[in-house]
Amino acid sequence: MLSFLLEDPLADIPACEVRPQDIDAWINRRRTIPSRQTGRIVEESTISRQLRIISSMFGRMVKAGVVPTNPCSAVERPDGGVPRERVATDEEIERLK
Repeated sequence: MLSFLLEDPLADIPACEVRPQDIDAWINRRRTIPSRQTGRIVEESTISRQLRIISSMFGRMVKAGVVPTNPCSAVERPDGGVPRERVATDEEIERLK
């Protein structure tokens, strides 16, 4: 789930030392990195979704007392874009049955 972070410099910073500036820098780098699946630059909605995952992780660390604050809270979030509207295909429905 966090594989999008493994090759990023953000992964090298201890969690207790991550600052909002580090999160901003990650967002800016993420805007230039192609998706492993499609080879295209990722959408703002993908970055927003990934930022929510990171923020949730930091939120749990705040509750556990591992870090004093969530560095994602002070960051301007990317535009989430248009919500996904996708209907499962008949084949996908059959596989679920």
